[in-house]
Amino acid sequence: MLYIFFIFILANALSALDIRNINTQDNEFSPAFYPDGKCVIFSSNRLGKPDTNLYLACEGEPVKPLVNLNSPYHDESPRLSGDGKILVFASDRDGSKESIDSNHRIRVSFDIYISYKTKTGWTNPVPIPGEVNSFAHERSPALNYDGSVLYFNRWPFGNIKKAKLYKAVLQNGKYRSVTLLPSVVNSGFADVGLVPAFQGTTIQGFYFASRRPGGFGGWDIYYTKVQGDKWLPPVHLPKPVNSPQSEVYLSWHNGKLYLASNRKGGKGGYDLYAFLDPARAKKYTVIVQDKESKKPLSLKATIHSEFNGQKIQITKKSNTKGKFSLEVSEKLGQVMIEIQKEGYLPLFYK
Repeated sequence: MLYIFFIFILANALSALDIRNINTQDNEFSPAFYPDGKCVIFSSNRLGKPDTNLYLACEGEPVKPLVNLNSPYHDESPRLSGDGKILVFASDRDGSKESIDSNHRIRVSFDIYISYKTKTGWTNPVPIPGEVNSFAHERSPALNYDGSVLYFNRWPFGNIKKAKLYKAVLQNGKYRSVTLLPSVVNSGFADVGLVPAFQGTTIQGFYFASRRPGGFGGWDIYYTKVQGDKWLPPVHLPKPVNSPQSEVYLSWHNGKLYLASNRKGGKGGYDLYAFLDPARAKKYTVIVQDKESKKPLSLKATIHSEFNGQKIQITKKSNTKGKFSLEVSEKLGQVMIEIQKEGYLPLFYK
C-alpha cells in the first residue's frame, strides 16, 4: 500500500485562465486593474484596427473604448499607480517627439503620457512632465504605489533589441533623475515591462519580460527583488506561466499574475491570461514510500484543485528517493492528490 510520509496541502496550480472574456481574435495587451479589481484597462487592436487603443472592462458591463484617452494613433501599455489615482501609458500620437532620419523621413517616437483620476473619469492625457520623453521610444511605463517613482523602457527608434529598463523620480511635479537600472535586470536581451508587485503599499518585488538565454522561447517572465540598494538575480518563472511562445506586459493584482501571451490555444494573436502568483506560494516536499518496507517509490502523482471556479489538474513525478516538491498558493480551493502505481492500491488524499 502506498504511504504518504509528509504532506500538508500542495499544488503548483498555475493554470492559465481567460480573464473577463475580453480576449478576441485580435491582440490584447497590458491589463491594469483598478484597486478593487472590478475594472481593468487594457490595450487592443480589436475590430480590425491597425492601431492599438485603450479599453475598459468592468464586471457586468460591455467592453468600451476610453474615448478621451485614445488618439487616432497607437495608445498602449496602460499602467495604474497602486492607489489607482494615476494612469500612465505610451503613445505615438501628435505631440510626441519627432525626428528626421538619414533618408529625410519623419520619425514619431513613442512617449509616455499621464492622466489623473477624477470623480467624473480620467483627465485628458498629457506628455509626462520632466526628463523622461526623448527622441527614442519610451514605452511600457509603470508606477510605484503613489506615483512618486516611474519605471519605463527606452530603446532607439525601430530597434527593440536594445531595449533597457530605467526609473525616474518625481521631484517638484516633474519626473527627473532618470537612471538606468543595474545589469542584473538589464541583460542586453530586450528586457521590457518592469512592474512592481505590492504588499499593501510596499513593493515586495518586480516582474519583467526578457529574451535572455535560459528561457523557454520568445519573451519570458522573470521575478526579482531589491534588498537595500541591491537588485537580486532574477528568477525565471516556471511553466505554465512561461511557455515556448512569448509572455509580455505582465500586471500583478491581489496575488495573481495577468499577462499577454501568443501561446497556442488562445483566440488569436496575443490573449490575456491569469495565473496564481508563484512568488506568493509556500513550498512543500512530499515523500512517497511503501508502507511496510519504507522503500521510496518513483511514480507519477496527479494533483486536482480549482481556481476561480476552473478545474485544475497537474502531474508531478517523484524522484528515486520518492520525493517531489510542490508550491501551494493561498488562492487555491481544496486540493486532492491522486497516486497510483501498479501493484498498489490507489491513494487519494485531500
